[in-house]
Parts: sequence; C-alpha cells; structure tokens
Amino acid sequence: MLTSRTLESFIEVAKKKNIKTASTSLNLTASPVSRRIKILENWVGFKLFVRMQNDFVLTEKGRAFYEDILPCHEQMAVLEKTYKSKKCDENKIKSLKIGIELLSQSVIKKFIEYFRGNKEVNHVLYYECNKDTALDKLLAEDIELLFSHRVIRHERISFMELNSEPLWLTYHNDLERKIKDKSIETIFIIEQKTIDQDNLNKISNYICTSYPNADILIVNSFIPYLNLIESGNAAFIINETSPLANKQHKNTPVPSPMNKVKVNISLKTHVYFLKDNEDISRQVAEIV
Repeated sequence: MLTSRTLESFIEVAKKKNIKTASTSLNLTASPVSRRIKILENWVGFKLFVRMQNDFVLTEKGRAFYEDILPCHEQMAVLEKTYKSKKCDENKIKSLKIGIELLSQSVIKKFIEYFRGNKEVNHVLYYECNKDTALDKLLAEDIELLFSHRVIRHERISFMELNSEPLWLTYHNDLERKIKDKSIETIFIIEQKTIDQDNLNKISNYICTSYPNADILIVNSFIPYLNLIESGNAAFIINETSPLANKQHKNTPVPSPMNKVKVNISLKTHVYFLKDNEDISRQVAEIV
C-alpha cells in the first residue's frame, strides 16, 4: 500500500541525494527509508534512483515522477497538518483542563456547571497548582484555565475577574467584649489553604495593626482548632465561601453562636487563559 510516509521518504532522498542525510532529516534510520524506496519502486514498476558513490541520483523516469508527485505531496502535507491541528483542537476542548490554585470549589461552581453542560466538553479535569508551577503549566498548555487569587501578568495571558469576596473575622460570643478591646491577648487563626501569600500578608498586617498584643496562628485547617474557637480562646479569619462561614462542615459541628465582623480585605478571584486560545476566550466571555 502506498502511503504518504513512503512518498515523504522518496522526496527527502531526492532532495538530499543521500540516504543517511535523508534518514536523519526524517528522524529515522537508513533501513526503513531504503525499504520504503524499494516498496515505491515495486509499486511504480521502474527504478527511481541510480547509486553513484554515496549519492542517490534520480533516473530520468524517477525525475519525471518526482516532478509530478511533489505538488500533490505538498498539498497532502498541508491537508494533513490542518486535519491534525483541527483534531488536536477538538480533543483539547473535549477534555478541558482546569488549574486550581488555593480556591474553594464553590468559587468556580458556575464555570464547572457551564462546561459540564456544554456538548463540546466531555471531561473537565482538575489540577492542583501552586505559585511556582501555575504559570508554566498554563504557558505549556498543560492546563487551559487557571483560577487564582493572585495577580499574574504575562504578555501571552489574558484574564478576567470573576468575583470579590469579603474576609470575615469570626469569633464566639464569649469573645465579643475582648475583641472590642484592641489590647486583647488572644490567638487569631488563619486557614492558609484557600488564601494566597499576598493576602496572608495583608491579613497578618491587619491583625498586628488592629490588635498589637494578639498572636497569629497560620494553619492548614481550622478543624483541629474548633474546640479552641468554641471555648472563646481564639478567633479566626475566613473567606465568604468557606464551609465554616455558612456552618456547612460535614464532619465537625461549627461553634455556635458566632459573630462575624467584615475585614477591610477582599479576595479577588481571577481566571487566566492564553490569549491565542480563541475557543476558551469566547466561552469564558460568555460565562462572565
């Protein structure tokens, strides 16, 4: 069977006039290239090359065949490249890869629902990202969307702001009098898993400025510290989408009654994507 790879090998040998050089150009060894030339000669019924020292020179019939086939092969190459590119784009949309950096799932809920309801998308895949890897993953197209609280600037990247959610200082009723006393000596707990470093610094500065005698404890999860909070010995800073903010934690009862005071700091959620990814840009614009 005559294939485009067989013709590609023939054309490359005709251009390079050397099997070894042509093989290197094709990322092959000499053996498969020689075999393809032999297959093609059997198919056309005449010799395509004559060997002169280390060179392969086209015969008269080989030259005529080369001149006839070259324009057709170039058109085939263009069509094949276009087809592969189109298939690649289709597959890219069908399996949407989302990078999530320090975010609650509820923040991107409407995006998830939109893409799951989109017939062009079969799978929505999630990847945890961090400050060190997120930008590289997006630029390398390992992910197509990146959700982050951080401000990221790059010439190849576009972004949209999705929402801005307030932070709350939350504490048990027993701690209310002490909270109003700015000289309070208590522990302020910050859960870092959904807050980026820049906002952690802002929150820490807010606490240090507002409550000079307070201690700050930065943790991965509030859950082990709920007893401390419930006893009125600690306060905590949470964002609006935290399950604790809405008393929705499934495994541990949330301390009650609780008071909330809005902190003058907001977490802004941004979605980032490549400028040249027109499909993603269009769909993000439709949702926002």
